[in-house]
Amino acid sequence: MDANVTNQQLNEAIRMLAELQQANPTDATLSVVGKQLAYLKETYDREKAFTSVQKDKLTFGVIAAKNEYDVNYPKFADLLHEISYALTR
Repeated sequence: MDANVTNQQLNEAIRMLAELQQANPTDATLSVVGKQLAYLKETYDREKAFTSVQKDKLTFGVIAAKNEYDVNYPKFADLLHEISYALTR
């Protein structure tokens, strides 16, 4: 995977997401973010790198910025921004 995104960041984001999903089971955006994080983790475990096409499919940084995550889940939003930024720079 890109050197700037760590397995630890992904694991932490997945852990935080699970807590948020448990507390907010009807939040559809959490489901979308969860699918993307699962995809990242699977790719990380298998390939350790991303193509530009794979990176272009990720939208959770945008979701975090446009959703209430920045207000209601600031630590989760910050982590998503960090991962998204590391993948796109």
